[in-house]
Amino acid sequence: MTNSTLGPIDHDVLLLRVITSPVAEVEDRWSAWAEAVDIDHLSQAAYGLLPALYKTVEAAGVEHPWVARLRGVYRRQWTESQRHLAAAEAVGSVLAAAGIEFLRPVDQQVSRFLPDPATQQLGRPRVAVGWWTTPAALDALTRAGWHLDDDGSRAGSLRARLTRTSWPISSETGGAAVLVNFFDPWLVDERRDADVWSRARAVSGSGPPDASPADVAVGVLTDQLDLPGAVRWAPAVAALLDAVGEGVDLDAVLDRRAARGVLPVVAGRIRFLAAEGLARDAGRLLRDVQTLVARHPLPVTTPERAADWSRRRLRGLVRRPTAVREIIGRHGGLAGVRDYLARY
Repeated sequence: MTNSTLGPIDHDVLLLRVITSPVAEVEDRWSAWAEAVDIDHLSQAAYGLLPALYKTVEAAGVEHPWVARLRGVYRRQWTESQRHLAAAEAVGSVLAAAGIEFLRPVDQQVSRFLPDPATQQLGRPRVAVGWWTTPAALDALTRAGWHLDDDGSRAGSLRARLTRTSWPISSETGGAAVLVNFFDPWLVDERRDADVWSRARAVSGSGPPDASPADVAVGVLTDQLDLPGAVRWAPAVAALLDAVGEGVDLDAVLDRRAARGVLPVVAGRIRFLAAEGLARDAGRLLRDVQTLVARHPLPVTTPERAADWSRRRLRGLVRRPTAVREIIGRHGGLAGVRDYLARY
């Protein structure tokens, strides 16, 4: 995760400024970006913003040979996104019919805050269900024609198979999704995942399948942590914060030991938003996250790392008997465990 703390490169910052500028300033900022880059050699991080760039320059009436190529990128992404939306809808319909609560993917939830949701790059939908309901969700999806992809997991240990958190699935009609029992892949923590559901149910006039604004904000702030200089997250976070900034309490999501690995990255990203003036509430959130970084420091010295490893190991040993009972319980007994292992 170290490289993910790197900020966007200068050319990508110019690109972001085009997308977030008032219409009257788009053409000048477009010119500054287009003169600085070669469209055939953009950074990997820039590609997630190209559909939004197309819609921006189209609305501003910019004329340039590259606009046609951007239109092609936008159309390809739109087509791909429609597949992902349809897959998520199909999975959600099955789960809803079975009476199983679920949360829609983060990227789909944040798109509702964007002026043009079609500019949000959607990935293979990651539909979250609760830990206890995962076996029932898999059974319901199997009956509806979905099957578990062969990802090599069946070759793992029994414990690994019974405690896994992600199941890639495909449908007979070509749909593809991932069933998970967490909301944010960078913050998989048993207690925190329970809190995600609690906050979702407490949202006034909402609830599953929508997560709380704070969880959605953190989900986007931790998007593409494995991509140095990522910028796709910036317009989405800015739009969300401008819409519900006062309702975003990052302490509720990040004030825990399991989050300390991502806290420095989140702080850096919010600092970038504040420096670029992209979100009205960024200053307040930056102060909050800096407090959390100080409260949950990463181990640095060898003795600190050794002590941290010992604590995690001890928690695992203490937790294991309870985990075994809960694993058996969620399958309805040993017969249910054997049936699950035979099928999944």
